[in-house]
Amino acid sequence: MQSRLVPMMSACLSTSDKTETNPIQITILIVKRKFVLKSIQFLALSLFLLALSPILHAQVRMDVTAGANKWGYAGAVGGIYQKWDGSDVTVTTTLNLTQADAKKGNLPRECFVGIVIQDAKQSTRYVAGLFNPGYAKQHKRLPVGLVRHEKRGNWKPISVKEHTLPADQSLQLQVVFRNGKLTLSGCEIGGELKELLTWNAPKGFKPNLIGLAADGFRNGFGPVLFENFQVQGDGPAHSDAFDGKQNQAVWQKVAGKRVLIHMPETFKASLQIDDRKFIFNRGRDVSMNLSVSGAKYIGQTLLLHVRVFNDQQQVVHDAVSQIENAFAEGRWSITIPKADISRCGVYRLDVTVGQQDQPIHKLYGQFAIIEPHPATGSQDPDSPYVFCWGQNQLPVLERLGMHWLRNSWYLHELIPQDAKGQYNFDKRIDRWFKHSSQYGLSPMGPICNIRITDHTSKAIEDYVKANVNIIKQAKARYGDQFRLIEIGNEPENWPMAPLADQWLTMARAQTLITERVHQDVPGVQVMSTGTTHVNMGFLSQLAVIGGPNAADLIGVHGYRCPSPPEFGHVQDITAIQSLFPGKPIWCNEQAYFAQPADYQPTYDNPDIKPLELDELTQGIYLPRLFMSQFAAGYAGVSWFAWDSNHGLTDSPTHVRPAAVTLATLTRLLPHPQFKRRLTPRNSELWALQFQSDDQLITSIWSLGPHYVVTVNPLEIDKAYDVYGNELTLQEDAGLADLAIGQAPVYLRGPVGNLLAIRKTTSQDPSPYPLLKNEKPSAQPLKIRILPKVTSLNQSQLLVRLTNTTSQTHSGTLAIKFNEKMANFYRAPLPSAWRIIPADNGRFTVDGNQSIDVLCSIVSDDPSMPFDPYASNQGFVAAWWLSGYFFAARATLDDQQVVDHIMTRGTSLRAIPYCPNVKIDGQLADWQDVPVFPQLGNLVRNSGLNKFWQGRADYSPQFQLAWNDHGLLLAAQVTDDIQYQPYHAKDLWRCDSLQLAINADVEHPSPVSFHVMTMGLPANQKPEVYRQRSTMDRPAGLVADAQIRVTRTEGDYERDGLTTYEVMIPWSQITPFRPNQNRLNFSIQFNDADGWERKGWEGWFIPMGGHLIDPNCMGDLTLVK
Repeated sequence: MQSRLVPMMSACLSTSDKTETNPIQITILIVKRKFVLKSIQFLALSLFLLALSPILHAQVRMDVTAGANKWGYAGAVGGIYQKWDGSDVTVTTTLNLTQADAKKGNLPRECFVGIVIQDAKQSTRYVAGLFNPGYAKQHKRLPVGLVRHEKRGNWKPISVKEHTLPADQSLQLQVVFRNGKLTLSGCEIGGELKELLTWNAPKGFKPNLIGLAADGFRNGFGPVLFENFQVQGDGPAHSDAFDGKQNQAVWQKVAGKRVLIHMPETFKASLQIDDRKFIFNRGRDVSMNLSVSGAKYIGQTLLLHVRVFNDQQQVVHDAVSQIENAFAEGRWSITIPKADISRCGVYRLDVTVGQQDQPIHKLYGQFAIIEPHPATGSQDPDSPYVFCWGQNQLPVLERLGMHWLRNSWYLHELIPQDAKGQYNFDKRIDRWFKHSSQYGLSPMGPICNIRITDHTSKAIEDYVKANVNIIKQAKARYGDQFRLIEIGNEPENWPMAPLADQWLTMARAQTLITERVHQDVPGVQVMSTGTTHVNMGFLSQLAVIGGPNAADLIGVHGYRCPSPPEFGHVQDITAIQSLFPGKPIWCNEQAYFAQPADYQPTYDNPDIKPLELDELTQGIYLPRLFMSQFAAGYAGVSWFAWDSNHGLTDSPTHVRPAAVTLATLTRLLPHPQFKRRLTPRNSELWALQFQSDDQLITSIWSLGPHYVVTVNPLEIDKAYDVYGNELTLQEDAGLADLAIGQAPVYLRGPVGNLLAIRKTTSQDPSPYPLLKNEKPSAQPLKIRILPKVTSLNQSQLLVRLTNTTSQTHSGTLAIKFNEKMANFYRAPLPSAWRIIPADNGRFTVDGNQSIDVLCSIVSDDPSMPFDPYASNQGFVAAWWLSGYFFAARATLDDQQVVDHIMTRGTSLRAIPYCPNVKIDGQLADWQDVPVFPQLGNLVRNSGLNKFWQGRADYSPQFQLAWNDHGLLLAAQVTDDIQYQPYHAKDLWRCDSLQLAINADVEHPSPVSFHVMTMGLPANQKPEVYRQRSTMDRPAGLVADAQIRVTRTEGDYERDGLTTYEVMIPWSQITPFRPNQNRLNFSIQFNDADGWERKGWEGWFIPMGGHLIDPNCMGDLTLVK
C-alpha cells in the first residue's frame, strides 16, 4: 500500500517559546474586549507556529539551557570549536536569532553569540558578534562587538556605538585576524560586509581554536542558529556548510551539558519511545513516531517503507508512505493496523527512508504485543512478583503484572540525613512511592551504605538505630504503602560489617532491627539481606544468633545462567526452612543474561559471551524458572532488571520475548499456589498444576525432547501458548493432543491427569515456538569440536563436519584457540601454540553425511609444550566456567563460510587404568595419576573467595582413575575446619565434595546424569549419597560404593587435611560401559568452616551452587 504522509512539525522549542501562548493571559483579554480576541488568537497562533516550525534549511542550532559565570576567562564558553595553528585567519558565518528569546521574553543578562577565536596558551579569548552587556532586553537592540577575556582577565566587552544591522533578521558576520589585529565586519543577508570595529590583540596572541559560540552569565536562551562556517587561511580547520556532509569529528563541543548543540547530518532517524516502552496491547493499532533530521533532503519528496515481521520471519505488514516537502527536522507517524499484529509475541520492525529505489537510511526495532492486563492501579501485597530497578518503567511494569518494585535505598545518594536525624526522602524516594502507587506497585528494597564499624555493642547499636530510624520515618511518611524493607544486600560482595567474625555481627544487627521494627513500626515486615546465591553460612549464623524470628522473610539471590532453571530449588528451600520454619522465602534478585540483538561472534572475532543465552531461550526460561521456584516453595520471585544483558529489553527499541512470556505468566497465575506435579520427578516432561484465585492452571513443558501429550478437552476451558495466544484443541474421539516442546503451554481448567505421553515423530506437528537449538540449521555445514585423547601423553581434537544439505561440499578447515576467551579470564595463551588440521584442512563431505577431521595441537617452542595436565596456561578457570575454548571456520569452495565458536569448555584429559588401587584412605598407590590442582581465586564463588584466608584455610585437589569395577576418585582437601553435622541428602550443606558424571556424552540430559555427594558425618561413617533421582536410579545412599575418609587436624606444624578415596561402581553410572571410552564430569568442593556452607569451588561447575547442568561438564577419556 502507498499513501501520502504529512510530516509532524518538530517540537524543538525552548521554555520561552512555550510561555508565549499563556492561556490565562488570553482569557483575561477575552473578558475585556471582544475585538481583542481575534488579534490575540492570531498572535498566539503565530507564536505557536513559530515555536513549532521545523528547521527548513541547513544549520547548527544551540540552546543555552543555563548560563554560568563568564566574568573570568576560566569559565568555558559553550559552542563548537576547531583547531587552528596560530596563523592569520578569516572566519565568516551567518547568524540567525529570529527565534531566540530568554525564559522571560528577553535575552538575558550578559549573554553573547558569534564567532570565537582563542589562544589557550595565552589565556585570551574573543567572541565577536552580538552580546548583551546589561540586564535582559530584546535581541533587536543588542550591541554588536567583541566580548573580551584577555590574559586570564575579566569580561570586558567592546561594542560598536552605532550600527544599522537588523538584529531581528539573519546577519552575516566576519572576523579577520591578521598581523595581530582583529577586525569585525557585518551586514544583512545579501548585503555587502562593512567593517564595524578593529582591535589590537595582546602581543603574542596566536589563536589555537576558532569556532562558534553561544553562552551567558546566568539564564538560558535560544535557539541560536548558525547557517554556515567559512574559514580562510593555511591552518588545519575546515569550512562547513552545515549540510551534514562535513565529517563532524573535526568539531569539538564545549559545555555540552549547559549548551545543547544540534549538528546537522545528511540524514538521521530514530524511533521515539513513550511510556509504553515499545510494548503494546493486543487488539489495538500500534502507533509510534519516527524522529528525523538531516540537511540534504530539505524540501524533497521521500518514501517511508515500513515492514513488520512476526517471530517466524513472515511479513505481516508492508506499507510505503510518501513524505512531501521534507523538513530538516521533524517527526513522522507510523501506524500498524491491529489486524496485522493480532497475535501476542515480538515483532521485528524494519524502516527504510529513501527516494525511489535508493535507500537513504535504515533502522530496525523489535516491539512486543501482549494481552492486556487488568490495570487496577491498586497495590497487591499478595502478589509474588518483584521487579528490580524498574523505577523508570512503572506504567509498563503494571501492564506486565508486576506488583513489587525493588530499588536500593542508598543513604548518601537518596536520603541524606540532616543534623536533626531527619532523612531527605523527597530527593528521590518520594518520587518512587508517589509514582509506584499510581501503577499498583509496592516499593521495597535494601537499605544500603550503612556500615557497622566494628563488633562492639555501641557500633551494633548505632547501626540498628540508623536503620530503624529510616524505617520509622518512611512508615510515618508513606503509611500503608510501605510494607516491606530489606537490610543490606549481598553481604559477600558488599559486607556491612567487619569480616573477622564472618557474618555474626551482621546477624546480630539484623535480629535487633527486626525486633525493634516489630516493636516501634507495626505494619512493616523485615526481609533478611539477600545473599549471593543461597549462602547457608550466613543464614545459619542468622538462625543461631536470632532464632527463627530473626527476620520476617528470608531473601536469597538465584543467578544460575546459563543452566536450565528447574533444579536445585527444592534442596535450597528445604535447607532454609529447616533454619526458619514457616518463614516465607523470596528469591529477591535473579535473571538470565541474554546476548545483544546484534550478537554474532566470528572466527576472526570470537568474542563469545558464555553466560548469555539467545533472547528466545531467556524468554522461555523465565516462566519455567518462576514456576519451578513456586513449586519448590518460594513465596516471591523477581527479575533483575529492565535493560542491559539481564533485562527484558536489549535497547529502548528492542523488546525481548521475555517481556511477553512474563506478561502471560502473571496474567494466568497472579497468585500461584502449587498443587501437584503430574509427571514423575525424574521425567524430562514437566507438568505443574497451580491454584490461582478461582482458576486451576496446569503448565506443561519439556526439558529437551518433543512430546505429544493427550488430554481430555472437557477438562480444559482455555489453552494458551507461552505468549498468551489461545490454542485451538483438535478433538478426536473425545481426546485432544498437545505438541509440547521447551516452551510452556498453559491449560486452564480442572485437568485431572495426562492421558498419554509419547515422543514426537516426523508426522507430528512441531511445538511452538522452537528454541534456537531446536531449529534446523540454515548453514550448509554443522561443526562440532570434540576431544580426541588417546593417552596421557597425547591430546588432540576432532572436528566433526555434518553436511546439512543433499549436495557434496568441499572446502578448507581452520581451527584455533579462542584467544579472546583466554585473555578475558586471565589465562593467556602461549603464542607458540597452534592447531594443525589433517590434510592441511582440506575436506569433502557428501550430502547428509558427517566426517571427522583430526587436528593436532603443537607448540613451536619446545620449552612451552601444550600440556592439559598443567592447566596453568590457556585454561579458563572460573566458578561458572572451565576449560579450553576453540574456534573453527570451514570455508567452502563456493566461498560460503561457516564459523563455530565453542561456548562450553573441554579438559582434553585422560584418566589412567589403575587395577591395583585399594580404597583404604591411603593414597600411595595414586602417585602416577595426574592431579587436578586448585585453579586460583576465580574458581571460588564470592561467598568463599571474599573470606578465604589462604591455602591453609581451604584448598582442594583431586585425582581420577578407573578400573574394571568402577570410577576411582582421590581428593585431598586442605581445610582448617572440617565440619559436617549432617548426613545423606543434607551432606551438601557442610564440608563435602560432589561429583557429577554424565555417561551419555552424545545426548546429555538434565535427568540422566548422576550426582554423588560424599562426606564424613559426625558419626565418622563416610557416605556416598545419590543427590538426585535419574531416569533409572532413585536418590539415596549408594550402598555398593566404596569410600574412606580420613581427617588430620591442623596444628603449628601442619595444615588440617581431609582425604577422600572412593570407588563408584559402573553399575551406578548408567548407561556407561568401560569400552565406551569417554564420560563427562563436574566436581564441586563445599566449604563450611564451622557453620553451614559458605561457598564452593571446583572444576566444570555451573553458577549457583548445585550440579544441575550436564552441558557445562568437562570431558574425561579412559585410557590404558
